Amino acid sequence: MKRPKIEFVTTEEAETADVMVCLPWTIPPILPDNQRAKCGVCGNIVQHRPNVPKRPMRVCVDCAPSVIRPQ
Repeated sequence: MKRPKIEFVTTEEAETADVMVCLPWTIPPILPDNQRAKCGVCGNIVQHRPNVPKRPMRVCVDCAPSVIRPQ
């Protein structure tokens, strides 16, 4: 299987993304200032950095394969 190419984008470009893959919530969080959100697919609690784009749906790593399709 060919791995998809990873692209680095600006913050403005990241706001136009459809999804953002997040790690599951842990206690303590991976970094102390991580924020919580719900996975847009399964509803599990995930964590992300405070400076991530606001618009993209947060998706946990378990649900990511079902919503991300290689282009």
